[in-house]
Amino acid sequence: MGRGRKGGRGGRGGGGGRGAKRQHSEGGGGDERSVRPRTDAWQTPEQIESNGLFEEYYKEHNVCPPEEWDDFILCLKTPLPITFRINGGGQFADRLREKLETDFMAQFAAGETLMVDGEPAEPPHPLGWYPGGLAWQMSFSRKQLRKAPVLAELHEFMKRENETGSITRQEAVSMVPPLFMDVEPHHWVLDMCAAPGSKTFQLLEMLHGGPAAPTGLIAANDADAMRCNLLAHQTKRMCSPHLVVTNHEAQAWPLLRNLVPGSSERHVLFDRVLCDVPCSGDGTMRKAPDIWRRWSTANGIGLHLTQLRIALRACELLRVGGRMVYSTCTFNPVENEAVVAEVLRRTKGAFELVDGSDHLPDLRRMPGKQRWRVRDRDGWYDSWEEGKKASKLQPSMFPDAASDSLPLHLCMRFLPHHQNTGGFFVAVLKKVGELERPLEMGCAQNRPQQAQPKLAEEAMPAAQEAVPAGQETVPAAARAAEAGAAEVAVTAENGEAAPVEALAAAGPAAIKAEATSGAEVAGAGAEAGALGAVGPAADAAGEDGAADRGAGAGKLAWQRKAEDDVGPGLPEWRTIRGGGVPHTQGGGRYKGVDPVTPYVDADQLAAMRAFYGFAPDSPLPEAMISRSVEQRPKKLYCVGPSVKLLLQLDTKEQLKIIGAGVKILERQDSRDGLVPCLYRFTQEGLPAILPHVTKQRFHPTVDEMLALLQHRSVGLPQGHKLHITKGGAKAAAGQPAAAGPAEPQVDAKGEDVQQEASAPAASAAGQAAQPAAGEAALQPAAAAPTAAAPAGGDKEQAKQPRVTLTDPSTVQQLEGLAMGCCVALLRSEDAAALGFAAESDAAGGLAAAAPLAVACWRGRGSINVLVSKVEGDQMVDKLKHHRAKAAAAAAAHAADKEER
Repeated sequence: MGRGRKGGRGGRGGGGGRGAKRQHSEGGGGDERSVRPRTDAWQTPEQIESNGLFEEYYKEHNVCPPEEWDDFILCLKTPLPITFRINGGGQFADRLREKLETDFMAQFAAGETLMVDGEPAEPPHPLGWYPGGLAWQMSFSRKQLRKAPVLAELHEFMKRENETGSITRQEAVSMVPPLFMDVEPHHWVLDMCAAPGSKTFQLLEMLHGGPAAPTGLIAANDADAMRCNLLAHQTKRMCSPHLVVTNHEAQAWPLLRNLVPGSSERHVLFDRVLCDVPCSGDGTMRKAPDIWRRWSTANGIGLHLTQLRIALRACELLRVGGRMVYSTCTFNPVENEAVVAEVLRRTKGAFELVDGSDHLPDLRRMPGKQRWRVRDRDGWYDSWEEGKKASKLQPSMFPDAASDSLPLHLCMRFLPHHQNTGGFFVAVLKKVGELERPLEMGCAQNRPQQAQPKLAEEAMPAAQEAVPAGQETVPAAARAAEAGAAEVAVTAENGEAAPVEALAAAGPAAIKAEATSGAEVAGAGAEAGALGAVGPAADAAGEDGAADRGAGAGKLAWQRKAEDDVGPGLPEWRTIRGGGVPHTQGGGRYKGVDPVTPYVDADQLAAMRAFYGFAPDSPLPEAMISRSVEQRPKKLYCVGPSVKLLLQLDTKEQLKIIGAGVKILERQDSRDGLVPCLYRFTQEGLPAILPHVTKQRFHPTVDEMLALLQHRSVGLPQGHKLHITKGGAKAAAGQPAAAGPAEPQVDAKGEDVQQEASAPAASAAGQAAQPAAGEAALQPAAAAPTAAAPAGGDKEQAKQPRVTLTDPSTVQQLEGLAMGCCVALLRSEDAAALGFAAESDAAGGLAAAAPLAVACWRGRGSINVLVSKVEGDQMVDKLKHHRAKAAAAAAAHAADKEER
């Protein structure tokens, strides 16, 4: 779920999500147009003009102590410091933290403040309240970073580590909500408004925080399809098969029917739900000063109902005993305490606020407000009795006698001047009992001119007559609500950094955004039809959801199965979801979304087990999917057991799935059929697949690894080169093939270049075969032949790679490598000496903390890398850097020993 128009988070820059519009010139000029200049560029506090309404509104609500008001306003007019978080945990995070402390902080330890251009530069320091010292903050300007060598070095370090996924640029208060989630490895977690993905990344780290592989999942959702692609790109660095990305309006996230035998829950529920909802964003003024000019009380009023609907939907999706975190980046009580109070009123004791005062004790916070006032353009209102005369106010915006008895002081408001951060609001709620009935998503008491909510049973006929699935139709109420939301100024992200470069790196969107599909509208009509003319449809549960709601109305524990409700049980793991599948209406429920197809080719699964040595009890081959309906799909993705179960439970294709799992295998066609396994490793999927691979591995020396990455092709010793005639004889005898397909190429962007021509067959006279086309092409050190080789024995004149593997241990390992894909890993002693992670202590699924491994192709006379040149160069730089550092440390140790 996002923060822009149509419920999305909106765009960055250009004012896309903040209501800014291009002003076209009227009259002559043809295509000429005048564009309003950017007003969100950094300015000094003196240059930023205050907003009188903003100051009046928050002074009235006493959001900060009166004696701190000047500090509060001054802080909001100064730019944010640079903050980042060290990803992962364990030894990897410890080493990176030690590097920051020794390489950078030590240079500021002399007690003298570094002065650059007459301005002091504060040293990088860890945020004292963040667990483990893994979050850091700096206060350097860009100008200072360029002029001071130590700061320039720090800047380069940050860029390098950010590219490799070792750190994440993220605003400090944006790190707070996941820390109150208390996620454990077995939890099912839903992030309802996830893009761009910094908080989702935190949740994934927590899920992988146990000693063993997690059994839970993270479902990351966003309303904007483009931002879903960005979300998938940001989380790819975690390399987790326990992630699924969906594209729904958060208030319409489907309520799936639970088909698990023996489960007492009627619906698929989650242990943790994060509602980082769209908001007016005045807590982000330090990075978006344009909000000063645009701020209005109408912003919060326009978003209140959307925020409430998202929170209520989260209540329905949470299981008893679970925890929900509601957060915004605004100070406004109408968007904060008013929503929390209404949730507690609607749920009638099923939810309670959690006291988080003992958690993160070093993080200063202000208690929630027990009372507040509502203001629109006409004036102030203290109660609904006064506010009902206004045109756009709702009763849920006001405090009342019921809210007076609620412990709203347990909510937390974080002010920017307290710890040099942005502004934020967090409320932690726990589900302590069952909901009596489905929650009405609209306003319980609405205006006389608006339609009253209908019961679910009355809405059923309208739902059955709704438009067919996949048709892009939005009800008038939804369009009206979206039009109103478009006028609301919203922040691009709840305190999270989402650089434009990351969006570009995510690639073009393969999926067209659909505001609301007809199928979602149909399900929503059955959902307590409830919204009338106040807002968009609020449920995508479909037939099952409608029936469940109709049956559950007026009964206790409506999300519990009846004792005699056995259900049909789990469907077989081979059902294809969407994507133009034959014999399905419309070829799938959502247009433009690739299908999710379980990979169940028994022959190829057996070939994978035999070729790569997957253990018999490894779940990997039986937990793979593709995103096409081809019989031999190009790419295969690995999903965790919980993601697999979620896909099985989605029998009605209610979930609009953008991504699931991690890509681990790609097809490598073999026209001669000499390589038994049709699929090879992907470099990005190695951290996920390595623990399951026992064959096709070798451990070269550091020098050999560097040569492999630099030359992209190294030669095999003469005794280990393969002859195509011998390979054919072995294949005929049922032995591992000694010759195979044309070896794959990887271009500079990392894309595969499939070979069109297969290796020619050798003659019966025993002539030497010409090297495979891919093998010759992947040898940068060898010049291409100047003329075509003759038909005779002159084919062996092709130049061989300049570098050959000669280390005895490496040569011995090559004997166990069959023709085809393999993986090169650093030896354990070399990894320990250079500070790389060993296979036994890799930090969860974090790619940057995984062992240094390279996907390769074992050819007839060479081994070629299957990584892009850019990625290969990064690995070379990393190896050389670690080697130089280890050599310097050894030299310093030796010198120290001599002095003693």
